[in-house]
Amino acid sequence: MKKTRLLIFLTMLPTFSLVYAEKYAAEFLTVGIGARALAMGGAFVPVSDDASAAYWNPAGLIQLNRREIHFMHASRFSDMVQTDVFNVILPGKKFVFGLNYLRMGIDNIPYTRTLNANGRPLIEKYISDTEEAAFLSFGATLNPKLSLGGNVKLLRQNIGDNSSLGFGLDLGLFYRLNSAFRFGAILQDISGTHVYWNTGHRDTKMPDLKYGLAYKKSFLFLRSHLLFTVQQNIRFEGRSYGSQLALGDIANSDFQFGGEYELMDILALRLGSFGDDLTAGAGLGFKMLRIDYAFMSYELGNAHRVSASVRF
Repeated sequence: MKKTRLLIFLTMLPTFSLVYAEKYAAEFLTVGIGARALAMGGAFVPVSDDASAAYWNPAGLIQLNRREIHFMHASRFSDMVQTDVFNVILPGKKFVFGLNYLRMGIDNIPYTRTLNANGRPLIEKYISDTEEAAFLSFGATLNPKLSLGGNVKLLRQNIGDNSSLGFGLDLGLFYRLNSAFRFGAILQDISGTHVYWNTGHRDTKMPDLKYGLAYKKSFLFLRSHLLFTVQQNIRFEGRSYGSQLALGDIANSDFQFGGEYELMDILALRLGSFGDDLTAGAGLGFKMLRIDYAFMSYELGNAHRVSASVRF
């Protein structure tokens, strides 16, 4: 049943894209990256201490003191939607830079505009939907407690015979309250990310504000730590369906929660929630290499994400 519902949705995708493009413009940018962060419900803006911070909060990249390469693969909705991510982070003493690439693809989408004699969709052809983003990240230390960061983003989308280009900016803040508490915030798509289609149509992805607080307690025994984080995600568009809080056509909001227990910098267990969806995952570290896994539950089916990172 879940797979059938998804196939029906994909069949209607070209029409759906034209009707709702403005509200859901560049929606692929909201999927999140990094299996560690996603296993913690995406409540990662106030943590942002690995290469995936380029997406969640580039101001947190200043915490990295070694170069890091990060890969992620995600399979969602019965393997129909594939997502791949690649990051390279280059830290310095007061500045850090990152190069990032994100791709989401759906193949073999049935395209239809008419019904046959039995009232069923008449499939004319099969098309693909490929959505890509490349962005440059930077972070800078202002003082021992405060750092700022940002992203400059280039977007490209192809669906059937149509294509688009888009541009956007993010600005993040990271603040160390004390040895245990961290505060993070990011305003994504600051002035709206504009997407220009070859049809002459223009979409605008409205800004998102994410902010949260993280608490980390380290234990000398067995070199372990506990990490708890809470985050609010505010979208400045009228998308009340599926949101925990909504303010008419102005904004809607969800809360995210995450937790992590790591033992001896080797084994990590994670739990989280994003709105009404539960997340879980685990990680293994081997000196320079770390491999993470995340599980997320959706109405249309479960999602699995695997990422690997190398620090050197």
